[in-house]
Amino acid sequence: MTTEWKARSEAGSSSGIAFVRWVALRLGRRTVSILLWPVAAYFLVARAQERAAASDFLRRVLGRKPYPWELLRYFHNFGQVATDRVYLFSDNSGSIPARVHGRLLLERIAEESSGCIVLSSHLGSFEATRAVSLENDRVDVYVIIDRSVNPNFTRYLEEVAPEMATKVIDAGAPPTAIALRVAEALGRGAWIGVPADRQVEGASALECSLMGQKCWLPRGPFALAAAFDVPIVMATGLYLDGGYELYFDELPKPEKRSRRQREAVVVELAGEFTKRLERYAYMAPMNWFNLYDFWADRVDP
Repeated sequence: MTTEWKARSEAGSSSGIAFVRWVALRLGRRTVSILLWPVAAYFLVARAQERAAASDFLRRVLGRKPYPWELLRYFHNFGQVATDRVYLFSDNSGSIPARVHGRLLLERIAEESSGCIVLSSHLGSFEATRAVSLENDRVDVYVIIDRSVNPNFTRYLEEVAPEMATKVIDAGAPPTAIALRVAEALGRGAWIGVPADRQVEGASALECSLMGQKCWLPRGPFALAAAFDVPIVMATGLYLDGGYELYFDELPKPEKRSRRQREAVVVELAGEFTKRLERYAYMAPMNWFNLYDFWADRVDP
């Protein structure tokens, strides 16, 4: 899998993000959704690489070349999910319709206070699933993200939600430092969210299959999940019909195996994750926000 997504410039300056927040909070979600249509049209015309990636993905899902109006809807969904972060990071998250699938699973894990590894993807909105987790005051949620990829958004988060910002674990830190912070948080019963669908240059990757073709997922998130004796959950927040369908699936907990067999556990977890990722991608194809060539050649460390 190529890492061009990491090299590409972040869409949106600090002032632009602040402006979007100002507009969203004053005009309301319904009005903003209408205003996003011309923005989506501009994005569709101006961002050739993203347009090509979206067209390629929809062709795989639909079995045909997508119509222009489908691409426009695709980018409108992208803008809506991005803008919804404003509400999810404020006191207005309750204004967004959402239905939770797997709430009993989350309540059971919270009751056990065992900690949890939450594997996410760039399908739909992870922030929407995170908001559900935060509804339980017994749950402390940390997120592993690369601060260098989205510096403007990171600064925005520090300004509007400083408490959340303190619970960001920088994926660009040394692996040992990441593992130590994760272990410390899990020891207190925290939940650790980590995106598991984008390979990072210089890091190990796993060969998987998505929609009948080889792809590569980062090894790190699955190795992290396999290393700790805590529940493993896949969180997927699909934007559908103006609201969110939030799915929480427990992945099989790896059996204790020897160090030599550990790699097989990591591969099994990646396979389980990919199967579910494919199922949800077919369910809501307009939610696929990996806007680059996902099936490109592997980048070796």
